[in-house]
Amino acid sequence: MEQKSTSDLVVIHLLEENKKVNDLLEKQAAQIDELLAQLAWFKRTLFGRKSEKFRIPDNMPGLFDEELTDKELIETKRQEAEEEIIAVPKVQEKKKAPRKDIMKDLPVVEEVLEPADFDRSKYKRIGEEHTKVIEFTPGKLYVRDIIRPKYALLQGEDDTKNPAMVIAKMPLLPINKAMAGGSLLAEVIQQKYAFHLPFYRQIQQFKQLGIKLSSSTINDWYSASSDLLRPLYDLIKKEVLATDYIQVDETVLPVISKENHSAAKRYLWAARSPQKNLLFFDYDNGSRSARSAMKIIDGYKGYLQCDGYAAYTNLAKESNGDIILLNCLAHSRRKFFDAQKENTKLAGYMLSQIALLYQIESNIKEKKLPPDKIVTEREKLSVPILDGIGIWIEENYKNVLPKSALGKAMSYTYSILPGLKRYTERGDLLPDNNGVENAIRPITLGRKNFLFCGNHKSAENTAVMFTLVNCCKHNDVNIREWLTDVLNRLPYMLQKKEDLHCLLPTIWES
Repeated sequence: MEQKSTSDLVVIHLLEENKKVNDLLEKQAAQIDELLAQLAWFKRTLFGRKSEKFRIPDNMPGLFDEELTDKELIETKRQEAEEEIIAVPKVQEKKKAPRKDIMKDLPVVEEVLEPADFDRSKYKRIGEEHTKVIEFTPGKLYVRDIIRPKYALLQGEDDTKNPAMVIAKMPLLPINKAMAGGSLLAEVIQQKYAFHLPFYRQIQQFKQLGIKLSSSTINDWYSASSDLLRPLYDLIKKEVLATDYIQVDETVLPVISKENHSAAKRYLWAARSPQKNLLFFDYDNGSRSARSAMKIIDGYKGYLQCDGYAAYTNLAKESNGDIILLNCLAHSRRKFFDAQKENTKLAGYMLSQIALLYQIESNIKEKKLPPDKIVTEREKLSVPILDGIGIWIEENYKNVLPKSALGKAMSYTYSILPGLKRYTERGDLLPDNNGVENAIRPITLGRKNFLFCGNHKSAENTAVMFTLVNCCKHNDVNIREWLTDVLNRLPYMLQKKEDLHCLLPTIWES
C-alpha cells in the first residue's frame, strides 16, 4: 500500500479542520440569528409598538407560485375565500356620537356669586350663567355607632308575660367583633385587587384620613373577608364548569417559600366561560402540572380553549374524549409577529392570512349573524384559509431554520392546526382566548406592586379576590357597591342557607 506523503496528510488535516470551522461558523450564525431575534423582541417589548394588529396590504402577493397538483383544490378554495373576504365592502365609519354629559349623574352643589358694589333695587334679573366644574372630596372615614337602647320592666308589671329586660338584636356584621364594617372591607379589597394598592400603602392613606391601623389588623380583616366570600367563589366556579365551553390559561404568582426564605415561582390558573361571562382563578399549591389542571376543572366536559402547553394536551388525552381542545389563534399570530424581523415576506404572508380570519369574524359581528349562520359563513370562508395555512407551512418549513423564530412559529402552528380549526364547528366558539388573557393582565400589574404572596393560604385568598373583582369588571358592575352589599348580606344569607345566585355579578342589581 502506498503511504501518503507528509504534505498529503497536512492537506487532509487542514481540510478536516476547515470543515470543523465551517460547521462551527454555521452553528454560531444560527445562534446569532436567534439572539438577534430575541434582542429585537426585547427592544420591541420595551420601546416599540405593543399592538399586534396587522393590516392586509393591497395586492398582497401569494407564495403559491408553482402549481400544486395534489393540493390545487384547497389552494383554489383558499384564493376564492380570500378574494371574497377582501371584496366585502368596508363598513362606513360611524358618525361620532355627540359628547356625553359626564356630569349628569353627579350631585350638584350650587355656588351663587352676586356682583359686588351695586344697587340691586335698580336692576332687573334677566337670567344667569352657569360654569360647571368637577371637584373632588377625598375619601372620608366615619364611625357607625350602633346604639341599642335597653329597657327594664317597670315594678308592678307582670314579669311572667314580659321579659325583665328588652334590647334590639345585634345585626350580623361581616366579621364578628371586628371594628371594620362592610364598606371599609370593600374599600380595602377594591384598592388592592382593582387598583393594585398594597396594604402598606393603604395603611399610609388611612393614617392621612385620621386612623392608625397595623398590618396585622388589615391582614386579619382580609383573611376573614376571604373566608366569608369563599362560598360565592365556589358558586362562580361551579357555574363556569357547568358550561360546555371554557377558556383556560395560567400565570406566574410568586409565593414565599419557608424552606428557601425567598419568593418561589408558582402558578395561578384561570378559567373563563364566554357563555356566562364569568371566570374564576384557582391556586393548587402553585403547581402547573397537568394533574393540577385536571383537579381544577374536575368533571368538566366540553371545549377547552388554550395555548399549546403540553399539560392541556395530556389533560384531553386522559379525559377519554370528554374534553375537546380548542387552540388559540392569537398565540399563533403572536409568534409570527415576533418573527417579522427575520423574514418579512414569510411572516408577513402568514399575518395577512390570520388578518383575513379576523376580518371574517369582524364582518360576522357587524352582521349580527345567529350561530347557525356563523357556522355557514366560517365553513365557506374561514375553513379554506385555515386549510391553506397548513399547506403553506408544509411547503415553506423546509426553507427556514427549525430553531429560528419563524421556524418555531411554523412548527407551533402546524402542531395545533386541528385545534385552531375547531372554532368553525359552532357559532358560539371564538378563534382565540383573549378573554381569559385580558383577565390575567391585572394579576401581572398587581404582582408588580404587592410583589408576592406570603404563603399558600394567602395565594388561595388572592385567587378568591381576583375572581370576584374580575367578574365585576367583565360585567360592568361597580366593584365598591357590589362588595359592600355582598359583605353585608352574606352573613344573613349563609345563616339562613339561602341561594346565593342573586349575588352573582351577572344577576346582581344595586
